[in-house]
Amino acid sequence: MKRLLFILLLSCSFTATLLVPEEYSTIQSAIDSSTDSDTILVSSGTYFENINVNKYLYFISNDGPESTFIDGGGNNGMASNVSFNINGFSFINCHEGINISWAGPLQVSNCIFNNNTTGLLSDGT
Repeated sequence: MKRLLFILLLSCSFTATLLVPEEYSTIQSAIDSSTDSDTILVSSGTYFENINVNKYLYFISNDGPESTFIDGGGNNGMASNVSFNINGFSFINCHEGINISWAGPLQVSNCIFNNNTTGLLSDGT
């Protein structure tokens, strides 16, 4: 019985790393398949997306902002009402590169905002 309980507790504590585009063709599809505290690991490329983040996640690019782009096509690149961590992306052609409407902890590291109306907007309190 103790062994079964240990296995159940251990299995509940793991997080997943979801690979884009190797496992998921878009960042949004990886988010949709994720659970809180998962990592979305993104390979180099340009992702034409308007991303909606609704879980606490970690976003990491493999090769940094010089080769991993989120192109919002004039809309928001990434919008969220939850906190998250993001590292190593360039946001281009966005109305708002990142729009967060909740005042929780947000960590943005090693990101570039270029050709956007606003780079980062927080309208939370």
